[in-house]
Amino acid sequence: MRKVFSGFVGLALCMGMFGGVVHAQGDEAYQVGSVDFFGGQGMDTAALLQKLPVRIGQSVKEDQVEQMQSAITAAVLAATGKAATDVAVMCCDQPGKLQLYVGLQGSSYRAPKYAAMPTGDAVLPDDGAALYRKDSDALEHAVESGNSQEDDSTGYALAKDPALHAIELTMRAYALKHTEAIERVLRESHDAEQRQAAATLLGYCERSRRESGIWRLRQTMPTAMCATMLYVRWACWRWRSRWLDWM
Repeated sequence: MRKVFSGFVGLALCMGMFGGVVHAQGDEAYQVGSVDFFGGQGMDTAALLQKLPVRIGQSVKEDQVEQMQSAITAAVLAATGKAATDVAVMCCDQPGKLQLYVGLQGSSYRAPKYAAMPTGDAVLPDDGAALYRKDSDALEHAVESGNSQEDDSTGYALAKDPALHAIELTMRAYALKHTEAIERVLRESHDAEQRQAAATLLGYCERSRRESGIWRLRQTMPTAMCATMLYVRWACWRWRSRWLDWM
């Protein structure tokens, strides 16, 4: 299963994916498969890569990941004079190796813009958050059993795994019935899990409402994070990752 050990440095995102922490099992080791930069236009990234305290093929244990991220952050600051915007360590690519993504403050970098956190009490009806949790658990089980393929031809994810497929059909029916409530939660709810569940369910609404909901979502979270969150849901399937806990 894909894990994201960390993400946007300084954005305190949840999940193992961006900014959160995956509880390490300590002695489980991975090889570094790739190191990629973004936001580094105008910088000599080839030279910077040589200054990082990490090499392709290097073995890293789970309980060493945070130390590696800190060392990379320090190296970027020392080499460029500017802090890294992100040091994300993701597991894993198809050969089972770590992928490192390092954000730089080059000429293409744009600081993320934050909107005010919603303060309302909107919640999903009929316990939509529980449906989201069932989907997350079923996704994890499908990935761990090697059955994570999906069909996207309908415009929303339908997994090959029978149990997950059934939940997704339920999510589709739920989204069509409760579209306005989903959008309201994205726009107004102070509850992070409710917004996270609503963002996932939004992907099962009709396309025009999805686009409208995405716009509302962008009003209540950083622009870059909104794009990231929507991408991650897709990446969960495509590259066996899992979106954990923040929005």
